[in-house]
Amino acid sequence: AVDNDYRIVAWNRNRELGELGIPRGSALGKNIFNVLTLQNREVLSEEFARVFESGEIERIEQEATRANGEIKHWLISKIPMWIDDSGRVSHVIAVGEDITTRVEANQAVARAELKRERVDLSALARVVVDELRAAQPERGVTIAIAPDLAVQGDARLLRVMLENLFGNALKFTVKSDAPRIEFGQTRGEDGERVYFVRDN
Repeated sequence: AVDNDYRIVAWNRNRELGELGIPRGSALGKNIFNVLTLQNREVLSEEFARVFESGEIERIEQEATRANGEIKHWLISKIPMWIDDSGRVSHVIAVGEDITTRVEANQAVARAELKRERVDLSALARVVVDELRAAQPERGVTIAIAPDLAVQGDARLLRVMLENLFGNALKFTVKSDAPRIEFGQTRGEDGERVYFVRDN
């Protein structure tokens, strides 16, 4: 977490681990750009500045190559925080999630032969949600799935898509007092059906 002077005020223990780990004592109180020297300073500065200015979460996927040549994929979320009612963002928390397994699975599915068929999205969503609930039984989340949603597509790809969308929605409602996730359908400007997963 950094304040609006870009000083590090909190440092997660996970950032101390691994080959690129940085000890907490070497980070706290330091300028973020002097600590994360392996990242492009201009890009990192623009990302933090957008969150401080907009007050909106920013999520960016990044790819990193380890010393042994292994490629890792990360989803970096920068989350705004406020300490008073002034409306001014006071801190930004950066959270990194290792999504290598998900990216590699998506790539493998994309390389597979597509099978186009009628897919009951409502039923598929219920299966995905049941699995996610089983993995996080402590979460009290209201999830509304509209009935009779169906499309023509590849069931494997659609399942991966729903797993990612519902998984992200669950993750980013963790601090909500009454978390709610909806899966439904609307109409776009051209009249086409548009399916959505949205959360509060």
